[in-house]
Amino acid sequence: MLLLPIMKRRNPNIAYAYLSFRIVEVTILIAGLLGPLLLIPLSKEFLRPGEGDAPWYQAMGSMAVQAKFLAFQISMLFTAAGGLLLCMSLYASSLIPRLISALGLLGYALLLASVILDLPGMVDMKGAGMALYIPGGLFELLVFPLYLICRGFNPAENSEGKV
Repeated sequence: MLLLPIMKRRNPNIAYAYLSFRIVEVTILIAGLLGPLLLIPLSKEFLRPGEGDAPWYQAMGSMAVQAKFLAFQISMLFTAAGGLLLCMSLYASSLIPRLISALGLLGYALLLASVILDLPGMVDMKGAGMALYIPGGLFELLVFPLYLICRGFNPAENSEGKV
């Protein structure tokens, strides 16, 4: 949301697309929280005396856990797509050093690859596949925020008259 006023001066379509992707991402993540939360009443029903449908409860529990996994993976597709748009725009506009934008492009591309490979189970994201998150994590949690805090956007490219 904070990037919108600056980014829409360069390309309003990309700025609003990025914001839309992030809104969809967070909406799916919030919806994905319902799966684990449904395990609480499900477990209470399972423990009630006289209930003999253990396989049904186990199947419902497995579905709730799988729903959380799928919601997370689908939200990461939106994160990757929006992040790629953001980094391409940052790279083209030189609002930040291109090396930082390139790190973001690499990170979001690897995030997209990890989701595509994790959904069919081709890579284990709990093991070695977790390395695919490192460039994106560096960009999103460390390099990009620290650069903006310390230096801000390139003032020559951030003028009001620049389109």
